Amino acid sequence: MDELVDSVRAKGVLQPILVRPVQGEVTRLEIVFGHRRFRAAKKVGLEVIPALVRQLTDIEALEAAVVENLQRADVHPLEEAEGYEQLLAQKERQYTVEEIAAKVGKSKAYVYGRLKLTALCPEARKAFYGGQLTASTALLVARIPGEALQKQALAEINRHHGRDEPAPFREAAHIVHERFMLRL
Repeated sequence: MDELVDSVRAKGVLQPILVRPVQGEVTRLEIVFGHRRFRAAKKVGLEVIPALVRQLTDIEALEAAVVENLQRADVHPLEEAEGYEQLLAQKERQYTVEEIAAKVGKSKAYVYGRLKLTALCPEARKAFYGGQLTASTALLVARIPGEALQKQALAEINRHHGRDEPAPFREAAHIVHERFMLRL
């Protein structure tokens, strides 16, 4: 955020934000995307920034926000997964994984892989956001059924690795396959 504030201070807001009128109110607008640019502009003291105003339904606004958020370079894989999950959970418009993949320019397998991350237990999510798990290792843990087993696997991975950086994938995969997967 500090880098964005410095950029806005030096050059202003170069990319317009997207807003939509709030239903039932004539003068209020809701930011669909561009929240970070808006906050940076406020920090710098700008009173006017470029904005596009569009009439959007709730579904269209959600879709635009998710797609725009995924264009960021620093989007966390779990945040990405939660965006896909939001689209799939819509009642008004039933999205398919195929449609989401097409909208974001990714493969179905990629989207399914990201969606699997939403199966992480809260402790694993915290570890993932905290940098204690890589995306690949988080996916291994997410494939373990049940919160209790995921917590146990997370503890095993951390115990065996024991350093500040995330455990290497091969080490984590060995632990998960040896201790948490059934041999048929």
